[in-house]
Order: sequence, then C-alpha cells, then structure tokens
Amino acid sequence: MPMFTANELAATEFRFVDELINKSVPSAQYMMDQAGIDLGDLEDGYTTIAIDQLQSDPVRLRPLSYAYHLKATRALDILQTDSGQSLTLRQMLVDEGKPAAPDSDLFAAKLGVSCLIAERRDGEITRVLTTHRAAHLAVLPSAQHTSFSGGVDIADMTPNAESQTLYQLYANGAVRECFEELGVQFEPERVDILGVWLGLDRLNAQAFGVIYVDDISALKINPNDELTSYRIDPIDMLDTVIKHNGLEQTPELRFMRKLLTPEKPLLLG
Repeated sequence: MPMFTANELAATEFRFVDELINKSVPSAQYMMDQAGIDLGDLEDGYTTIAIDQLQSDPVRLRPLSYAYHLKATRALDILQTDSGQSLTLRQMLVDEGKPAAPDSDLFAAKLGVSCLIAERRDGEITRVLTTHRAAHLAVLPSAQHTSFSGGVDIADMTPNAESQTLYQLYANGAVRECFEELGVQFEPERVDILGVWLGLDRLNAQAFGVIYVDDISALKINPNDELTSYRIDPIDMLDTVIKHNGLEQTPELRFMRKLLTPEKPLLLG
C-alpha cells in the first residue's frame, strides 16, 4: 500500500521549515549520535527535501543534508540496546512488518521521484522508455532503470505560492529531473503521479509516476552523463528483453512494471 495515494497527495498541503533538524525533539540528538553525525555534516549540500512530520496539518517538510542522509542510511542496521531491547534502527522504523510513517522522532525521509515515459493507445500502455545508469554512480550503477529519477529539491517549490500540495511538488521535481537527465521538457501537468511509497533501503519517500506521449520515438532525447544509453520496448516484453540482453533491473523499474501491468485475474468457465 502506498504511504500517499494520488488523491491524498493532491489534497495534502505542506509547510516548509527552514531548519536542518528538529532540535526540539530529544531523540533527534540521539539519532545523530547513533549515526555518527556531527553538526558540521549538516552544512554539506542541503538542497533536497525531506518529510519531517506526517501527522501535522499541513505536512511539515524541511531541507535535508546529503551527508546526514547518507550516514543515517548507513546506520540503519546498528544494534540498539539502550531501551533494553536488541533492535536495529531499521527495525525501529518498521511497524508490523511494514515501513512506519517517517517522523522527526526517528528520521526525516528524503523525497524522491521515479517516472516512466510511456506510449498509451486506446487506454493501454504499449511502449516505455528505460535508461541504463552509468557505472560511476554511487546508487544503482550499471543497471536498467526507469526513464528518469532523482530527489525533490528546494527549487521545486513554487515561488510565492500561498499554498502548494505534495502532488504539485513531486510533479515539479519530476519534470526538472526529466530535463536534467534526458534533455526533454514537459509541463508538470503532464506528470501522472501514481502514489508515494516509503523505502527503507535509502530512507526515501519515493513517488512513482508516468508521463504519457503519443510517440516516444519522436522525442529528442539527449541523455546526461548519469546515463549510458536508453531503450524503447513494448511493456509486455520488457522483462524478456532485459534478461535477453543480460541487464540488471533496478528495484524501481521492477516495481513500476508491476504497478502498470497488474496480473489479470484468471477467468473460469
């Protein structure tokens, strides 16, 4: 189940708090100590955004230091014994086997977005564009991926807007990432956000979306240095083609394929 459905995103406004950590929460310092983070780390590149508190109205967002996020992610499997229980931070973030909602008492979750560019004819998706990530990347190197992905930045907030929804924020981030990685410009209104899922592997609140086009082949694609190549394939043959070419799929690509091509029920009689 998604953390936010598309309808919930469209109805959820946010408030941006321009502070790197919530110093009023006692456990914030505890988490920093466990992750080996000092205040100097927080000054390193805080252009991305994290969900700090889901329970507030509007939802509270704050800037995220890349160094903080990286060290916090690496600390997920550190064993905690202070509470009298032997739990890892990852286990503390899980409720009944499912990822718990991010909260400043634990970690702020980075906002990420991953999208496919797809052809749709008569209401059915026919072909999709996938990309091959470069070997030098720190995350998911040398793997076949969605059309584009990345983190939602502070620059994606609409300037001087009286209010803005999480849906609008993710859509703005999606079109910026699309232009940066593929050189293709779309309007945010073209992005169909499917929902947001919480991923514990990288502590991110990841939105998945689709941009529909009439003809992918007509797009003038100019990949940046994060990508080595791209493919255009029938969606129903995607797994077969990737396996035939000896490629490794990213978890995001596998997840999106399942979202867009759910198994059809068996008809009896």
